[in-house]
Amino acid sequence: MVAAAGKLSVVVVMVLVIIATISNSVSADPDMLQDVCVADLNNAVKMNGFACKASFSASDFFFAGLAMPKPTNNMLGSTVTPANVMQIPGLNTLGVSMARVDFGPGGLNPPHTHPRGTEILFVLYGELDVGFITTANVLVSMTIKQGDIFTFPKGLVHFQINNGKGPAAAIAAFNSQNPGVQAIAATLFAAMPPVSNSVLSKAFQISNQEEDSVHEYSSDDISDQDHNREGEEDNFEDTIAAGEILGIDFKESDVRSMKKMFEAEGKETKALNNNSAVVEDIFLAIVTVSAMGVAAKSLQCCFGRHSFGYILSLSLEVLAGDGLLML
Repeated sequence: MVAAAGKLSVVVVMVLVIIATISNSVSADPDMLQDVCVADLNNAVKMNGFACKASFSASDFFFAGLAMPKPTNNMLGSTVTPANVMQIPGLNTLGVSMARVDFGPGGLNPPHTHPRGTEILFVLYGELDVGFITTANVLVSMTIKQGDIFTFPKGLVHFQINNGKGPAAAIAAFNSQNPGVQAIAATLFAAMPPVSNSVLSKAFQISNQEEDSVHEYSSDDISDQDHNREGEEDNFEDTIAAGEILGIDFKESDVRSMKKMFEAEGKETKALNNNSAVVEDIFLAIVTVSAMGVAAKSLQCCFGRHSFGYILSLSLEVLAGDGLLML
């Protein structure tokens, strides 16, 4: 009898441990300790999450940004609209968030990860090829259409691409108030300070000559990047956005200086002579996006069209073209 009671006690303890483990794994974020804790996004205190506002209203729990499709006329052909704690302060400590992804025909949401949350995707309309890659380098992919749902495990590299002839859209939900996003191509080739050439050349099996050719750019070559794109230098917002992607803090005055240089077609760069830091930033940006293009072409030679490697190379090439277009 005593032995049976002892075994029963062990079983009860094991069950309690399992229940506790499951309950703690429902959300990727810590459990809340009050009814609501609306994020004070302006509070300078750094913590795991955000400090609570002293007062709040219904607007702190509302967001209308996912109601309508967003333009997809960019180099990737897709636009992601987040609805996390940064847009909805009331999500703080609640462990949930959403996003809308709009795709044009051929649009790609390039390979990326969400380091702090699992994603579940619901297709509003259209048809998408989706997939994720396990830590054993196994590609798990399929085609999903309107009304279908697909799940991307926390932290794993995944992607979506619209191979249909019409637009597509999907709603993503996460078990985190801020799941984070880390795009693979931008992480590797647009990091600041940049990842060393030796690391990238060995990782992607790019020859040293190819890496060296990227760094043979001189300041005289900068103006040649925009010759066949009339009017693009007038779009200050695009250039500033490119700077944000590449980690460069462009100001409108810097962009106006670049515009003067472009108009001179590389023959008169006196407008920037007094601002060498801007020249250095532009050069670094061009070298970075050029490296993406070199890596993309090298990857495409090594992988089949239906492999993840080819999809990664496509996203690198698109990101490189997007960067040069905006510069």
